[in-house]
Amino acid sequence: AIDEMVVGLKKEQADEVEQMDWCNDEFSQNEKQRALKKREIEELTSLIETSAAKIEQLTKEIAGHNAEIAEMEVQMKKASEDRELENQEFQTATMDQRATQEILKKALARLEFFYKAKETDAEAGATALAQIGAEPGAAVAPMPEGMGEYKASNSGGGIKMLIQNIIEEAHTMEMDGIKAEADSQASYEEFIQNSNDSIAEAQRQITSKTEQKADTDATKVEA
Repeated sequence: AIDEMVVGLKKEQADEVEQMDWCNDEFSQNEKQRALKKREIEELTSLIETSAAKIEQLTKEIAGHNAEIAEMEVQMKKASEDRELENQEFQTATMDQRATQEILKKALARLEFFYKAKETDAEAGATALAQIGAEPGAAVAPMPEGMGEYKASNSGGGIKMLIQNIIEEAHTMEMDGIKAEADSQASYEEFIQNSNDSIAEAQRQITSKTEQKADTDATKVEA
């Protein structure tokens, strides 16, 4: 019985040793798995934090792009209103300058007609005076030496020159206004084109960053 007991105890002891070895292997594997899981958790935690920071940054950038678009739209609207007012002022000024030129041209034509008629009357009067007292058929006596050769009257020359100068100045102002209007329109069109390009680029950035944000959010949720 003692021998059988000894054999049984030895077998039990061997079983316990085997069980202990198995437990030690399990403990060792468990420690390795715990270490791997701990590292994985740390990496996933870091990924979650990084993803959250990236999402926050992308959200701010998207909001910034939206604010830029809103500001550019306001500036474009203001530029369009200013351009419309400038064009109205240009149209009014051009009409005024052209009307001034037309009126002054008519006035100048009337003055020229008036002084030409006056000179014609003066010539007729001089001829009549020279023939007073002459007998019918008699030759006309020569003009006295003191009279000299008849010349067209220069009366009104100063005022006509003044009017002509004003006409030329009005025309110059009209041409300057047309050039300024063309320059303003070109600048306005360039500004609108650049603004539209900037808005398009901002919208592309919003689309791209919105997609990045969605992908990052999915990664964060998965982590």
